[in-house]
Amino acid sequence: MKTVTNNALVKATQTPEKAMPTLDQEMRALSKDYGEKRFVLKEALLKERLSTFLQPNEFVPGQIVVWKDDMRNRRNPEYGQPAIVVEVLEEPLMDYPDERNSAGTIFFNEPLDLGIGILDNDGDWYVLYVDSRRFRPK
Repeated sequence: MKTVTNNALVKATQTPEKAMPTLDQEMRALSKDYGEKRFVLKEALLKERLSTFLQPNEFVPGQIVVWKDDMRNRRNPEYGQPAIVVEVLEEPLMDYPDERNSAGTIFFNEPLDLGIGILDNDGDWYVLYVDSRRFRPK
């Protein structure tokens, strides 16, 4: 008995070849290697993150938003947790320095121009002010 196979079906059911590693995966693999390749990868990753950070989005009240990939710098909301835009400030609030927020921290002079509403684990509502450059529409 002769078996006839459909080549397209065979190709579709075969496991794909190993995917190319991402820049993040390559950086982790080279974490103990302080050679030139590690710094070249880090430079490429920095450029990728800057591009993500600077990618513009327009927000309006009522819009659902989430963190952009690799842009989370606060505990809440969690990655993937939806938030709703409450207001978009024309003049951002500035996260000015104090004892816990000096020029050496990630929050120094961060422009907080987006008010977002989130629900905590108990379902309580609260509003946070965040840097809109770190968010994207869901």
